[in-house]
Amino acid sequence: KLQFLYLIVSERCSRMARFALLLLAACLPSAAGATCRLCKGISAVVTDDWCEQNCNAEVPQCPSTLCKCQAPPPTPPVPKVIGYYSPVWDKGSKGPAGANVGVCFSGWVDPDQALAPYPGPPLQGDKYVSFGGGNHNGRFTDARLKNVTAAIAAGAVNRAGYVGVVFDVEECDAGLAGAFSTAFAASKKAGLQVVMTTSHSSPYGCADGKALVQAFTKDPNIDLLSPQLYTSGAEVCPNFSETEDAGVAWSMWKNAKAPLAPSIGNDAQWPVVSQWAQSQGLALEGFFQWAEVH
Repeated sequence: KLQFLYLIVSERCSRMARFALLLLAACLPSAAGATCRLCKGISAVVTDDWCEQNCNAEVPQCPSTLCKCQAPPPTPPVPKVIGYYSPVWDKGSKGPAGANVGVCFSGWVDPDQALAPYPGPPLQGDKYVSFGGGNHNGRFTDARLKNVTAAIAAGAVNRAGYVGVVFDVEECDAGLAGAFSTAFAASKKAGLQVVMTTSHSSPYGCADGKALVQAFTKDPNIDLLSPQLYTSGAEVCPNFSETEDAGVAWSMWKNAKAPLAPSIGNDAQWPVVSQWAQSQGLALEGFFQWAEVH
């Protein structure tokens, strides 16, 4: 089975090879209405990630000598925030049931691109716009971040009809903690809500990701922190792994000034996400959904 190849590759191959196999495993067909469980490795030869992936597969490969899973979670708490991303490059998204925050998502840092007229279905609830993303166009540099701050200070976000901004910090140059702090403060001065989202526990493409997370979790001008609990966004079950080689454990998020509303694949993952957060000592306000609803 493909899932068991990961165990072999983990011992013999590169991180990129392991990542490729995880992505392939994520693309395997999954049972409709599958229940996601919290699973941990109880043997030195497997990781928690391996158990999460394989025990939640359509055809589970979950040896009791290697993994231990918790029972499906009870009725989860009602989320206060039900947000979603609506990408501008295709049909966009109508959002999940009960959505109260809709985010126009372009993947760009450039304000001219991010604030271009939104072409998708009407955003539900409060309307936010994003800056940044996991590619070259979304990479933050000092000059790009200053342009975003200037646009926010000049009222461009307000004039476009948005009441909040989402900073998607996944790739960036080093040394921008101060510049991000200035951007967050400018957003609050403009009367905007501020959300910071990043890849898993830390930006994967920022050399000083640990320092950024330390700054973000202490920043008084951030209203919500939204760690992304997915890699591709198409996973049936959430991915609770910490960002590889970043040295940022989930424990660093415990005492954050802002509440957490993780970005998740879809709203069906909320029960296990809330259960996971409780096990980590993390208080959640809700979630943002990545999967589109047409």
